[in-house]
Amino acid sequence: MRTKRSRSLCRNGENREAMEAHHIHPELLKHKVRVLVVGCGGNGSAMAAGLPYLHQALLAYGHPEGLHVTLLDADVISPTNCVRQPFSRSEVGLYKSVVLANRLNLFWGLDWAGIPERLDTNRRLDGVDIVIGCVDTRKARAAIAKCAEDWSEIDYWLDLGNNADSGQFVLGEPLNRKNRPPPKSTSRKINPRNASVFWSPMTPTSTANSSWSYWKSAGTSPSARRTAAKPSPNWKSTISTCC
Repeated sequence: MRTKRSRSLCRNGENREAMEAHHIHPELLKHKVRVLVVGCGGNGSAMAAGLPYLHQALLAYGHPEGLHVTLLDADVISPTNCVRQPFSRSEVGLYKSVVLANRLNLFWGLDWAGIPERLDTNRRLDGVDIVIGCVDTRKARAAIAKCAEDWSEIDYWLDLGNNADSGQFVLGEPLNRKNRPPPKSTSRKINPRNASVFWSPMTPTSTANSSWSYWKSAGTSPSARRTAAKPSPNWKSTISTCC
């Protein structure tokens, strides 16, 4: 799946604004897409009810396994939830996530999961491709951001929010080790054959000499380590001659 490239041109042809095409991460087209829905209130319950249709559509168009959804919410159903959320009074006191998961599994023949817990910022979100935030506080969104960034491998984060008469959604790729762009290479490249001249004291005398054995031979005191780690005094002249 790919978004179309749009381009707007001025009459004089000078100003051009182009939107780069985005390609869906290819691994999502090859295995089961693991979705985590955080929050099972108004937005979360509506999102959960619509995901089986997306699952069926993916299978119909040739996706190998479709979706596997996990619903995460520690709240229980209260009488006030039965007004605008899809819960009945017979379900008051039960966990929202468990009720919704059981309902979808029975109707659609799925094996989706409902977990009656809150998002733990001390745990990594392993085994999740897409996280959908259906929360209503800044603290909860900050918790999702903390779990989705850094060392996480989440592909996409969809965040939903609304008030009494309006709403919004934001879809993006969280900045983690999977989505972070590779570091830019330096303009000046060092010749590998001459690189050892810059830090000659740090170069092992043989391939069998590991870093641990090098520090052992250099001495165990901090002063000995600092002395051994100093670059060659002629490194400036070496750069000018070999690069």
